[in-house]
Amino acid sequence: LEPKWLRRQLEPTSLPQPAQLMAGQASPRTTAGIGGAKQDLDQALVAVRGSLELLAERDSRLHDLEDKSRSLTDASTAFNQRARNLHWDYRWQQLRFRVFAVALSLWFALLYVFWNRLSIYFAATGAIVAAALFAEGYLLRRWRSSGADPDAESSKMTTPVYTRLPFDSGEIV
Repeated sequence: LEPKWLRRQLEPTSLPQPAQLMAGQASPRTTAGIGGAKQDLDQALVAVRGSLELLAERDSRLHDLEDKSRSLTDASTAFNQRARNLHWDYRWQQLRFRVFAVALSLWFALLYVFWNRLSIYFAATGAIVAAALFAEGYLLRRWRSSGADPDAESSKMTTPVYTRLPFDSGEIV
């Protein structure tokens, strides 16, 4: 398959014979046909070069878009994980408050029962409260360092959680 302009230029009547070319007897129509073909070829080369430049520019823009897309994906993943962690912390604080309210009510009820042995009762409840606070701090640190997510079993946490809890020693977890 040849383009029409090339077929017209290559017709046997329009091509000069080698002897005519050497003698300089080529007709003006024939030399114009060869010059026209060369001019068409030059225009095609310019168009191809322009297309290649546009293709390289498009490729550069595509790589920039891919980088931006990757960056936005990473940022949204980090935001999503942080939002899940904040939601979990909020739920944990609500649960902790409820547990504290129930424990305080139970403590007052048992205070009435053990009214005759207050020193033993205060020592025992102090030890239980200290053990509960230590266990809570230990379990929270372990959960955060393991990267486990309480909402989704298969998700992976890549961003650390920087939260100071009231019973922490002040170090950042």
